[in-house]
Amino acid sequence: FLYSPQLGRGFLDWIDAESQHTSLSAPLRQLVSLTVATAWHAAYELYAHSAMGLSAGLSPATIDAIKGGREPTDLAAPEAAAYRFTHALVTRQQVPDDLYQQAVGAFGPTGVVELVHLIGHYLVTSALLNAFAIGAPKP
Repeated sequence: FLYSPQLGRGFLDWIDAESQHTSLSAPLRQLVSLTVATAWHAAYELYAHSAMGLSAGLSPATIDAIKGGREPTDLAAPEAAAYRFTHALVTRQQVPDDLYQQAVGAFGPTGVVELVHLIGHYLVTSALLNAFAIGAPKP
């Protein structure tokens, strides 16, 4: 954001609006971020949001499953719908009708818009991190 402060400010304003005006829970938001980061192999995002996911209440098994590219088996119906929707969008670049309807049933039309914005936020973040080779800290 150093070389393009206007673009950086716009991105941060979008993130602020998305995070401050959402009905999506903290654990669900972390589940989405980890799903996007896994698909994009965004090492820093996976590192940071694994810890944030634990703090938000995701189980270690859930985090491990997502990072392994598997659907977690311990999710409630809304979280499972969010995982499937996110996974489909980031891996196939589209969402089948049945998954879309599951998401609408779980979150309502407004919640689905919020979900798509959240996915977009982490897609852009992952792209920025990967483009500039920002990896996870060394253990």
